[in-house]
Amino acid sequence: MRFRCCHHRRRQRIILGRYPCPYRPIPPSRRVAKITRPCSRMAWQKTWCPEESSFPLDSLDFQPLNPNAWSWDLGKEEAKKFIEIFVSSTKKDEEKKMKFLESICTLCRQYSLLEDMDAFCHKTELAENIKVLLEEEPTDSLHTAFRRNAMETLTILSSTAKAALDGKKESLLHACFKSVFFLPPYLDMSAVEKDLYNKTMNAMEIMLQAFVRNCPISSVGEELQIIWQALLHYATSHNTAVRKIALQKIERLSDFLVTYLGKTSFTAGQCEGSPGTHKEVHIPILGQLLGHLFISSCGTDPTRYRVLDALYHFYAFLKDGRECSLTKDMENYAERRKNLKDTTYPSYEISTPCDIAKAFGGYLFPSERLDIILTALEALQDSSVHDKQGACSVLDTALEDPKYWLTDVSGLWPLPCP
Repeated sequence: MRFRCCHHRRRQRIILGRYPCPYRPIPPSRRVAKITRPCSRMAWQKTWCPEESSFPLDSLDFQPLNPNAWSWDLGKEEAKKFIEIFVSSTKKDEEKKMKFLESICTLCRQYSLLEDMDAFCHKTELAENIKVLLEEEPTDSLHTAFRRNAMETLTILSSTAKAALDGKKESLLHACFKSVFFLPPYLDMSAVEKDLYNKTMNAMEIMLQAFVRNCPISSVGEELQIIWQALLHYATSHNTAVRKIALQKIERLSDFLVTYLGKTSFTAGQCEGSPGTHKEVHIPILGQLLGHLFISSCGTDPTRYRVLDALYHFYAFLKDGRECSLTKDMENYAERRKNLKDTTYPSYEISTPCDIAKAFGGYLFPSERLDIILTALEALQDSSVHDKQGACSVLDTALEDPKYWLTDVSGLWPLPCP
């Protein structure tokens, strides 16, 4: 069966200004950037359309946050006073929770006028209180906009009072993901719940991108590490619906990664501290993440196409970003694969995990290659989450060229037992 890709046009030309952070304007010269892909689009990408029963992520309308449109018009001192009363209170109804978030946004809008804002955030534990409130949200229904507004507030905090989130993003991400990922199936929701769900997912997308946009360039790798570590936890869940949503989020963020860190996204000297390329971005979890995606690309599950899409973005990211940092053995491996013509990825619609791993192999560092093999070995132990056929296919790659794939064997002891 052949399908029609509903987001083909979106990826032919990427508009950076489409997902703006309202408190960090994008210079005009960066608003539009045409990404030159390192290869032709895969055949399956031209034909695939997500199953009708899935949540329509690709149809989301991303709008800039507008906290001014909220219900209260609070002054600076009133906002501070309300926050102090709220965090010490034991009774927190829905209206008070909403006003608490609005009070935070009020202070963020006047951040430059508040010399003690960081101290105030620490004193009132704003991030911790938002996390607790998110954890208290029911996962069997969605009747209010609190989750959405909480994520919008975190987005605004990440661009103003950054110190308020230092060391707390991982726990905040888990609270956000748990509050949404475990909700009932989208098709079982009422029309009102579907609308709230769409807007909440929209807010989550903006929040994740804002966390990356608003951190120093030198910390982008750390930020992506935190986000993908959290998402990978849910992408390996025994709950199929949760796993599906997490994989969708990984794909969306990988698309953003290519856009935001792509060479054509920057011009020389445009941003202070900008590398102008993504060569310098180090993401320790990348090998483990790719290993899971390689395995998940096998089989007939509808999420396979979402996984293949994510892999396409990662392939573009690595092939373009590491062209000047390849070691001799990486170049030799890529040349051998080219001469043998033993992989059709990424230009053919039927690619096995082995084919995909070979295509990626020439752009992976030893520690990343080892993490992929370890992930495949661990996958053999749990068939409820991983496809054993996919794991075996990945291991075939290492068996064909163990000298290259097992360069760093220190992590293979003790070996996981299937």
